[in-house]
Amino acid sequence: LPKKNIHVSGLVDGEKPFYKLSYVSFLVVALALMLANIYIGPVSSPDTGTFSAWADSMILHNFNWIEFSSRNPRDDTPIYFYLLPITLFALAKIISISQWKFIVFLINIALIPVILCLTRRLFQVCGTRPLLIGVAPILFLLSSDFLLWPRYILTDTIYVALMLFATYWVAEYAGKTSLRINLVFVFLVLSLLLSRPSSPPVVMILVFSYICPRFFYQKNFEGRIYAYLAGGVITLFGIISSLVMMHIDSGSSVAQVNIIVEMVKKGLIIHDRPETWIAFSGSFSSAFLIFSTRFVYFFSPVADSHSVVHNLFNLAFFSVAFISIALGEYFGKFLNLATEVNRVKGMLMLLIVSVAIYHSITLIDYDWRYRYPVVSLFIALVVLELNSVYCYFFPLEENFNKYI
Repeated sequence: LPKKNIHVSGLVDGEKPFYKLSYVSFLVVALALMLANIYIGPVSSPDTGTFSAWADSMILHNFNWIEFSSRNPRDDTPIYFYLLPITLFALAKIISISQWKFIVFLINIALIPVILCLTRRLFQVCGTRPLLIGVAPILFLLSSDFLLWPRYILTDTIYVALMLFATYWVAEYAGKTSLRINLVFVFLVLSLLLSRPSSPPVVMILVFSYICPRFFYQKNFEGRIYAYLAGGVITLFGIISSLVMMHIDSGSSVAQVNIIVEMVKKGLIIHDRPETWIAFSGSFSSAFLIFSTRFVYFFSPVADSHSVVHNLFNLAFFSVAFISIALGEYFGKFLNLATEVNRVKGMLMLLIVSVAIYHSITLIDYDWRYRYPVVSLFIALVVLELNSVYCYFFPLEENFNKYI
């Protein structure tokens, strides 16, 4: 089939009603997610207690990050990766020692519409058709993560908002020179680094996408991105598997390496889910298989201990996601899409895969909590892929005014 020159930004007269209705759909879904989490109420976890103790120590050290970090050493992960959430918990306790959990809960709930708004802005940067923008919020309702994690007294939802804001900022302003733009980006990067141990690979992708946007403009990039991703996954798992074999008997002076080695020896796939574990034979190929299996399980939609409803939600979400990506990539081959679309799609893929690789090497949590930060990125990627399908079957006319 010949390629079609398709415009993917702008608004024609027939689409204006859909554009207005898309505001309503985002508002309705945001309210639904907020009310669902409020109805169940705040929930604490073991990590809540850990952050609470750290917050008490932060207050005792008068919010002096350097002194606090030196007095609270950790063998596995440096505590400075948690400084921002610890400070937030400490500030909540300063405001109200009896209601600090409720304060954190309210912040998480308030960030739900912010996350949806940032996702909408990301769609607009790529010229997504208004009809698809209006339908997109349904994917947030299908995701069990947004019905579950915002009510927890944790900082995961704050991290989701930070990551999405940084992603939108790169999508909107990469390649543009402005002191204000650069300062905001630096602030976002530093905030991410001080929020979570898994942030370094995310920051690397964001910085690369920000300073090297032309990487995504190369000819036939749509086909090459999958070769890049597959090559990166295989190479990194090969390097880590070799590192494991080097220290399988003698151990390492680096605590993090020893933790990774011990988990491989156990054949651990999902933390505290022995039914997913596989036997480690002591070979390089066995270690490589364990990391590869974890990578697949990172995207697993079902689990034995989940309720039927929980599994159905996850199954529906990931079925729609992977089918949409497949269709979008197929029909996208026949479109000459705007360069910013390929750039954002490439960045989203790199971010999702980098997080999956990181947790495949380190730890995939019992409830897949660490997958939560990339769900909104997944939704954005799915909608952009569906936009390719939509633009193939319903191309716009060549001449129109760009709608802002």
